[in-house]
Amino acid sequence: MARGYRRKRFYSTPIRVLTHLSSTAAHEPGTLSALTQEGIASATHSGRTTATKWLARMESTGLIAGERAHVPGHRVRKTVYRLTHEGWVEAMKLRARLQGDIVEVLAPGLDPTPMRVAEIPEIFPAYVNLTAAVSLVRGGRLDFTRLHGIGSGAVAPVLWGDTLRRLGRVFGRVEEFHALDAWSESPSALLVVTGIAGIGKSTLVASWLVRQRPRPYIYWFEIHDGTTRAVFLQDLASFLARLGRRGLTNLLAERRVEDPQVTARVLAHELHDVPILFVLDNFQGATADLARFIAGPILDLGSEASAKILLISRTIPSALVRRKGTKGFRAEVMRVEGLDPAASLGLLRSKGFAGNEAALDRAAGSARGHPILLSFAAQTGSTVSGEMTRYLEREIWRTLTKDERTILEAASLFRGLVPLDALHCFSSEWQAAIHGLQAKNLLAPTISAGVVVHDTIRDYIRERLPDGRRRSFHSLAAVYFLDGSEMRDRLEGMHHFLEAGDTKAFGEYLVSHGTALLDSVPASELLRVLHPIDGTALEPLPACILPEVMGDALRASGDLQPALLEYRHAVQRAESNRRPERVPRLLRKVASIERCRDEFSKALGHLVEAQARLESHPDAAERGEVLREMALLEQAKGDLAQAASHMNESVDLATEVSEPGALARSLTALGTIEARRGNAERGLEFKVEGLRVAERGGNLTETARASIAVGVSMHDLARHDQALKYYDRALQIARLVGNIRLQGYALMNRSAAMVDLGLYVDAGPILEEAKRFVQMLEERSTIALLDITDGQREMGLGRWNRAVRLWERALHELKQLGDLSDYARALTYVARFYLEKGDVDRTRDLLAEADTIARKLGGTLLIGTIEDLQRRIDAQEARPSTSSRAGT
Repeated sequence: MARGYRRKRFYSTPIRVLTHLSSTAAHEPGTLSALTQEGIASATHSGRTTATKWLARMESTGLIAGERAHVPGHRVRKTVYRLTHEGWVEAMKLRARLQGDIVEVLAPGLDPTPMRVAEIPEIFPAYVNLTAAVSLVRGGRLDFTRLHGIGSGAVAPVLWGDTLRRLGRVFGRVEEFHALDAWSESPSALLVVTGIAGIGKSTLVASWLVRQRPRPYIYWFEIHDGTTRAVFLQDLASFLARLGRRGLTNLLAERRVEDPQVTARVLAHELHDVPILFVLDNFQGATADLARFIAGPILDLGSEASAKILLISRTIPSALVRRKGTKGFRAEVMRVEGLDPAASLGLLRSKGFAGNEAALDRAAGSARGHPILLSFAAQTGSTVSGEMTRYLEREIWRTLTKDERTILEAASLFRGLVPLDALHCFSSEWQAAIHGLQAKNLLAPTISAGVVVHDTIRDYIRERLPDGRRRSFHSLAAVYFLDGSEMRDRLEGMHHFLEAGDTKAFGEYLVSHGTALLDSVPASELLRVLHPIDGTALEPLPACILPEVMGDALRASGDLQPALLEYRHAVQRAESNRRPERVPRLLRKVASIERCRDEFSKALGHLVEAQARLESHPDAAERGEVLREMALLEQAKGDLAQAASHMNESVDLATEVSEPGALARSLTALGTIEARRGNAERGLEFKVEGLRVAERGGNLTETARASIAVGVSMHDLARHDQALKYYDRALQIARLVGNIRLQGYALMNRSAAMVDLGLYVDAGPILEEAKRFVQMLEERSTIALLDITDGQREMGLGRWNRAVRLWERALHELKQLGDLSDYARALTYVARFYLEKGDVDRTRDLLAEADTIARKLGGTLLIGTIEDLQRRIDAQEARPSTSSRAGT
């Protein structure tokens, strides 16, 4: 038990036990020890007697069930515990609660920081899992500095992959194992393992992986018919987050439209010092888009980072093998053949083949070393002849029980992993059926909570399944998946609903989750699912929601005109189906697009109509969003006073109905508007309040963003030392969560403050690091702002010509790409530097252009700064003439 945490726990023992049992895969023999009384007591940091007492109480209430099982390391059976259905219901409620519970976290190199309990294991994967995090909170605080023996500072080797097979004894394959060992030690970055279907490619690689010592970080991903680049990247991001590398996760969350080049740079940054072995199974089934991505950025990791890539494919991808990469890139190919005679005989005997030696030899010869056919021959006790599908029909299918046929049919309809707890929906005798199918080698268990069906068997079952039975199985699978909260659950659930042809059930799901789907599903995937749906076949309410969700996904993808058409279609649907309460939100979304297209008058018309409709159908949350959009529109038009008024009203409404992140962003936006109006101190107050709200909500990303905003206000008020503290705080948190963009912004602003303090030499490394982060994201306008600061630094170091080149390049870039407000501020900064150098003509030109933009945008503070500089010019020009008159 961790010292200092013996009494007065923040979370009670039953809560800790529920957390632990809902985090452990009970089907894995290697984890059974964690489900015993001793294992549960150790994991929850409880005493053995305390754990025993509460386990008995929870078993009596029906939350958990105990059963006897063989536990590795023990001669006799021991009691292991699992959650019942009622227990899972309570566990899911608990996990939802942990998403909102806030505790204060202290760690080496980190100031006390409020965090959501559920996010702590993601932030500190080397220190705690969720069970340990819940168990070690005391008095609302988790102090890593006081925990002795917790965490090593490095993440333990991870074997990732929900379809990675859990294997028993492997027969033969000695030469293949030696070849794999040789490749792992060679400089070759790519290996393609190829062979015919069912020959044992995946089994060979999986058995080799689990024997690796020392084991690298292993990422296994199986490609199936629903795999796209977005699905692959989401899974890869989850794996990297498990290693404490959250850059890709944050990038995908921020960018609704994924840019392959930016993704490649982020991956190279995340993996430059991490030894990872990528294993991609069923590569022959990859879409052209996914294959291009793997052939590009993923293979580049083999030469630019410490990564090796192994592809399992029925065919040899010639484009990859012949690929001309960087110097030293080499690809190898290993063809997997059938088992040798000795291994074939050993496999038959292990499977219980009933027959004499002659029959054994005949069966082994007829299968020609094919592992699946050998397993079938062992089950039937006869030789194998003809095509595999014909043999399945004649010899295997007829031997299955009714429950085994049902479970095999259901499992064949899943894409990829088949979760074990999903199969109880299809048969009451599902456990016995799974055991029988595994014994017949028709289902293969994986290291995660599930089984997989071989492609050959899956295709055979799908072809013979009656249409009505197929649709009913798809409906049951959809219900199972849509109870989950992960992105894969939602995608698979919607896929099964559509395959079932159940438009009514799909419509009900749209009603309950439609507008929130984009928060958990990539826009490209959502569009792929929704495009085939006929809206006229839906009930009235889902028929109103479908075009809105389509519009949201199109807008997130950057297709503004199609999104506009979908929103207008949604308005028509809402009015024709008598759903007027939906119209204000749709009008607001239309207005937002019109504002982005600089159609200010159209946007204003839509917002005024939305406000009028809200009078007859009041909605406080939507009224606040309309006011916020109105404020952004008025800010774009330069009417800052009216923008501040509407944003104030929006914040008042958001205080009651919004989540902390949205409220923090609104307060920060209001602070920015007030600062531009010339009310710097008032703007600072709003930003500080936004920071307080973000910290109270435990949202680390918003906390970092708000800290940068406060630092900027301090910087504008010439409180440079205080600004540096806020920038350092933002940088600390941004590094903790792996947010590359916010790290770049914090470093950029920190370097600017250092240059203003005259720390020109010390600012150099900070500035270069900021450029690396920003260049990674291809934000050219932000790079231009960095060049402005770099030019100021060069000027301070006495290198005027270099400073001028940087400024001119930056101003040109900002004029072409940047925000007008940023461009006007940059003009003013550079004008001040020219004035200090004595170049009055160039200063006047820059200030004149800045003044035109500032008056158009209504920036009172910027206009005041420009007028001060103009007065300084006039004063400088007046001095020589005054001296001349005095001399005469």
